[in-house]
Amino acid sequence: KTAYEIYQCDWSSDVCSSDLLLDERLDAVALAARQVFAVRMVAGCVAAALTAYLYGAAWGLGWLVAFAVVESATRLFTRPVAAGQALTRRQRLAYLCSMFATSCVWAALAVLYWIEGQEPFRLAAMAVLAGTMIHAQGFSFRSPAALAALVAPPAALWFILPVGFGGYHGPPLLALTVGLMMLLAYVTASARANMRTSKALDRKSTRLNSSHTDISRMP
Repeated sequence: KTAYEIYQCDWSSDVCSSDLLLDERLDAVALAARQVFAVRMVAGCVAAALTAYLYGAAWGLGWLVAFAVVESATRLFTRPVAAGQALTRRQRLAYLCSMFATSCVWAALAVLYWIEGQEPFRLAAMAVLAGTMIHAQGFSFRSPAALAALVAPPAALWFILPVGFGGYHGPPLLALTVGLMMLLAYVTASARANMRTSKALDRKSTRLNSSHTDISRMP
């Protein structure tokens, strides 16, 4: 049995064991990530083109190079799953690091937009952060480690930029903080719900396979 089948744990126990953090669920996340590779590349090229238009070719090209490097690393580390093979522990750890690096690259783009100071740029920065978190909970919910690697940088900046560097005070700051917390809570709840659903489906699939095996053994 896989570690995922042996340890059918809740959210809190998942994040306490290094063995569970680097189990087969990362392979499922890696396979899903490879399936949307073209979409991510298009999004990256659009973001680079926009950055080049707003800040100059050097900024756009620099960000595009950083984006291409981390995406290439992710593609390299997850190559075995494309062939139907399981990742080794070292490959899973490398994949986690590449996911965190990818998230940091997008977070850096958000910071660049935010420091421009104008509201449209700040809205764009928040959209980049929100998009990264939504992408994480949509594609990485199977693995707590993968989810944490992708969500941590944008989630931190989600509060740090507007609350610490937004220049808001009093009721506007309170309303903004509550709104930010509500969205982050929704992303977290959605990810946990997706994970519970995935576990339930996996348990049903395991029982169904066992039933088929028992039937096939009957004389």
